[in-house]
This record gives sequence, structure tokens and C-alpha cells, in this order.
Amino acid sequence: MKRVIGFFVAVILLIGVCVFKENDYALFNGFSRVIVVSEQEQLYQNYLTNGNQYYYIFDENADVKQLLGQSFVSYNFYFSSDFNIEKFMSNLDFCYQGGDVEGYKLYYGYYCDFNDFRYVDGKKVNIQIALTQNEIVVGLPLITTGY
Repeated sequence: MKRVIGFFVAVILLIGVCVFKENDYALFNGFSRVIVVSEQEQLYQNYLTNGNQYYYIFDENADVKQLLGQSFVSYNFYFSSDFNIEKFMSNLDFCYQGGDVEGYKLYYGYYCDFNDFRYVDGKKVNIQIALTQNEIVVGLPLITTGY
């Protein structure tokens, strides 16, 4: 009987941790700017338009949790070259190297705390990373602003 009670307590605790887990998106700390893309005009002032898309530009003081909680088409984070990208990639569920484009090394991965995804090379991905010696660009689910 004690084992059954212990089992139910463990299950309830596990469910509580999963249900009440709140992602603070600390993985994205250290960006210099973030550009989010929307297909609808938002209430933010600093933006550019291209066709039916709106590009909103935020600096390093932007609240990542708030931005990722909204329904933007994509999120593009820009980091300086001294950002610890290896640590970033080690926190992803998986990450693999793609090809090289315009001097950038491309990587694709999956981050379980971000729901949107695309299929690339037959794999379900929601993070694209472009690296050069000077800059790192991380796109959720893909980089849509160019490298």
C-alpha cells in the first residue's frame, strides 16, 4: 500500500512540475537585437514593411518571454561573435550542421519549449542558426530577415 501511495505522490509531483513549469527563455539572453516578423500590423512603433509583412525591431532590453508569447511568424535574434553558441546549441533537443550560405555556416535544431516548426531535410526543426566570425543569427522557426 505504501508503494502505491508513493507512486501516486511521485506522479502528482511530476505532473505539477510539467504543468506549472514556466519557461523564462534564458537560452536567448545576450542578444544585441531581435527582429520579429508579423503578417498583421502590431502596436509597436519601430518597424519596417515588406509587402504584407511587418518587421519589428527590438534592442537588447526587449522582454523575450513576452515576445515569444505572441503569435509572430518568426523571431530573429542577433548575437555578437563572443556569444557562447556551443552552450546554446547544447541546450537544444538536437542540432545538426547544414550547408554554408554567403559565408555563414548554417545549423538546424529543435527546441521543445517553442511550439512552431518547419520540416527541413525531412526533419522537424524550429531553430536555424547562421554563424560567421562577426555575428550569430538565430531564427525561430527559421531566419526570415536574411543573414
